[in-house]
Amino acid sequence: MASLVVSAQGLRHTVDLTGSRTVVGSDLGCDIRVDAPGVAKRHFRLEPLGDAWKLVDLGSPEGTRVNGTLVSQTRIQNLDRISAGVATMWIEEAVSSEDAPSEAGALPHESAIRSALLEIRKAHGEISGFEAAQEVFAAACHEVFGRAPDSDERDVWRLIEITRALNSTLDPDRLLALILDAAVDMTGSERGFILMRDAHGGWDVALARDFDRETLKDGERKVSHGIAEEVARSGQSVVTVDAQDDTRFSAFASVRGLRLRSILAVPLRVRDRVIGTVYVDNRFKEGIYGDHEQNLLETFADQAALALENAQRLRAAGAEGPREDASDDDIPTIEQGTAPLRSELVHQYPAILGESVAIRRLLSKIDRVVKSDLSILITGESGTGKELVARALHENSPRAARAYVRENCAAIPENLLESELFGHVRGSFTGAIADKKGLFVEADGGTLFLDEIGDMAASLQAKLLRALQDGEIRAVGARESRRVDVRVLSATNRDLRKSVDAGTFREDLYFRLAVVTLHAPPLRERPDDIPLLAEAFLNRHEAKSGLPRKPVDPAVMRALRRYSWPGNIRELQNEIARAATLSGDTITLSDLSPNVAAGHGSGAPIQGLKEAGRAAQNQREREVILATLERCAWKKSSAARQLGISRQTLDQKIRLFALTPYIERGKQR
Repeated sequence: MASLVVSAQGLRHTVDLTGSRTVVGSDLGCDIRVDAPGVAKRHFRLEPLGDAWKLVDLGSPEGTRVNGTLVSQTRIQNLDRISAGVATMWIEEAVSSEDAPSEAGALPHESAIRSALLEIRKAHGEISGFEAAQEVFAAACHEVFGRAPDSDERDVWRLIEITRALNSTLDPDRLLALILDAAVDMTGSERGFILMRDAHGGWDVALARDFDRETLKDGERKVSHGIAEEVARSGQSVVTVDAQDDTRFSAFASVRGLRLRSILAVPLRVRDRVIGTVYVDNRFKEGIYGDHEQNLLETFADQAALALENAQRLRAAGAEGPREDASDDDIPTIEQGTAPLRSELVHQYPAILGESVAIRRLLSKIDRVVKSDLSILITGESGTGKELVARALHENSPRAARAYVRENCAAIPENLLESELFGHVRGSFTGAIADKKGLFVEADGGTLFLDEIGDMAASLQAKLLRALQDGEIRAVGARESRRVDVRVLSATNRDLRKSVDAGTFREDLYFRLAVVTLHAPPLRERPDDIPLLAEAFLNRHEAKSGLPRKPVDPAVMRALRRYSWPGNIRELQNEIARAATLSGDTITLSDLSPNVAAGHGSGAPIQGLKEAGRAAQNQREREVILATLERCAWKKSSAARQLGISRQTLDQKIRLFALTPYIERGKQR
């Protein structure tokens, strides 16, 4: 027997499923009625499908999401998350007798799950943040269970997916909202609060939200400061079934006055230091928090605290906007130099040029994994320097003295790639006139870098998986296997998760390759690195040609920063070399490609008067917005008032035009 668990508006109830078609919606005629905001009269239908279920959206206005993805119909399994409006639902299968809890009360795999949780909590400090930890957990599930995380691990996997979002912003205010909404959602709470230490050593409510993700007014008056401060002081979590009857809180007037029932509060801890408290509650229902919710929120709070500290540290390190009097004339030209703020990491990995926040984050992640033997997947668009990342990982690793071998999986036909990777013996196929060592053997003791791994044929994926699992390879035509010690790095410009979902890339291989994922950011997300990169490319051209360096018109640098670089660093390098070769005594705008000089982002010629007019209008709008933001020191509210638009519209324009503040280097502010 299966049940549908429905959680909405701070309440949770369970309805048995009959095994036939079941319609869920807000209408009285539905098989299961869910009367909550955003739930359509007939929202979706569930149908039995073997050992799983089929979900079909019934044309609901807001749609149905499964594990965060909008679907029209899909196959769902036990404990997959279904979202309809503000309601969250999942199917729970009855536990069979052989899977029932033991006398000690432990569910199957519970110890393995706890071990994986501990690995996650260690991973954020020892690997590369939670983005890497989620891959560690996924790989661990394959090791322990022989499959991707699901069923008993659902809440852990859900925790991973939620916490991944914390890496999407460096804005502490945005992080607070993400953290609190996730805490309320994962614990099924009515409300949530985050308390942080103020300048005088006390504890203030930094943010208060409800289950509808609306900010609560007068949040300071709606939380028990006594409980929250006790958690912050002691560093120990507090959970209560019914605060009204809990003798620990009998002296707390706020508990009685606010009529609090279920409360769960956990510390935001960075190493041995508590920086705040996450506090969730439900005033109407008692006993909604247990050990499971406490463990889940504690683990999440560890990641949340780290994300907050990282954001605050990066902001303090120089991620603020430009000076009040900044203008286009203050942008350093190549001749002025950039005098960058060189960090120890930048010195350690000199081949990876850049000092933007995006590059510093990448270097920090590289530094955490460089000494390990973990398999690493490097993602990023074409031309972002993925091979430079791979070389940096090898050259700074304990394997640096051994071979570094590279292969492009998209450049070799399928029938030859197997031989290239694993080798072959004489006579194994037509043309095999002698034995050949494969790349795995050449890289023995060192590093093998497989570029464009997403283009590998399915038959080879299976053979590569066996090599990674067993550490043994067999040459084509050979009878015996050979053991090798190889660290495998791989790269792709594709979204391998989508390839896995589409069935074109093996999920088990993906988890083997992507124990840690490093992302090489596109150039449009790091325009402040363009002067440094341009100078390096000009120096390289000078050394190669033997000709003296040419001065560069300041307008050239402004044009380079405006262009969105669809070809990324490779395109910038080619543009600099072309301009330096074709220019006269000085490199001017006329020496740049037309699209680069005009700041068009597509890199393709503009066709037709309408397109040209629209592009010119967009470019002018971009320039006006950027100039206003810089004049206002990137104070968005002030800029929006000067532009005569709302703050929300300004944020949309900033995202549309990929605008970022210019961080002036080498000058005292």
